[in-house]
Amino acid sequence: MVSIIVGLGLLGSAVARRFERFVPCLGEPPELLQIDWNCAETVKNQLLQVAGDRGAQRLELIWSAGRAGFLSGDEELRAEYNVFERAVSSLYEQYGDQLTVNLLSSAGGVHEGSGTVSAIEQVAARRPYGAWKLKQEQLLADIACPARIFRLSSVYGALRPRQRSGMLNVLLERALDGGLADVYASPSTLRDYVFVDDVARYVVDSVMAQRQPGIQILASGRPTSVDSLGKMILAATGKHVRIQYGSERKNTADIVFSRSLIPTDFRVSSMEETVRLLAARKRGGIEFR
Repeated sequence: MVSIIVGLGLLGSAVARRFERFVPCLGEPPELLQIDWNCAETVKNQLLQVAGDRGAQRLELIWSAGRAGFLSGDEELRAEYNVFERAVSSLYEQYGDQLTVNLLSSAGGVHEGSGTVSAIEQVAARRPYGAWKLKQEQLLADIACPARIFRLSSVYGALRPRQRSGMLNVLLERALDGGLADVYASPSTLRDYVFVDDVARYVVDSVMAQRQPGIQILASGRPTSVDSLGKMILAATGKHVRIQYGSERKNTADIVFSRSLIPTDFRVSSMEETVRLLAARKRGGIEFR
């Protein structure tokens, strides 16, 4: 089995670190690919070359790539989709059912208009971000490519330079540096936050155990308001977060998930503990692995 991780942001980096534990079983570590978003043909050729050079008979593609954010528009998201479509279609033409795509999708984007989500089929994308995530999922179904689709709630974790920050990370950084956090939600907006290492563990375990294709929601099942998040960060750091709520609140919908949807073997870390550890790391006391 050859594994290729596409995208080395917060999620892709965590998945790569998790794979390190399995190198003796894999024989070789997974290949790590950065993305040239300006040329779908280049990405396609990179993937085919890497798979060929590694002598892949069975290929696991972990797609965690994406530079567009929740508020991005159609043009940027269409470009990302085109890269994904070209890469996956070409690999499937080459490998057929010996290819499995592990797509790290967005539960928040796909289910944004649903309120409390109690069924996988409860799809309600409200903006281009969710609509194009659904197009990625639909492409895999249309070409009949075996796929594990992981719809993730709001992922947080220890960031490296140039990695995109989610709300929790932004609030934590502003608490520690005394800056002002711009938030386009309301104090009572409810979201579900999940620790990146929990996601990475489950994704890698799914690949190594060859779990069946299908769609799963990886979330904590714990609704948390922006106000509660600020209080949690205060408890962890001893510092108040200065929040400026935008006059145009573009991101106010509650997006929470019934615990019945979450896989029973998905282990969820305590937010209080992970936020405390993240704060310690930011102060230089702990290095996350």
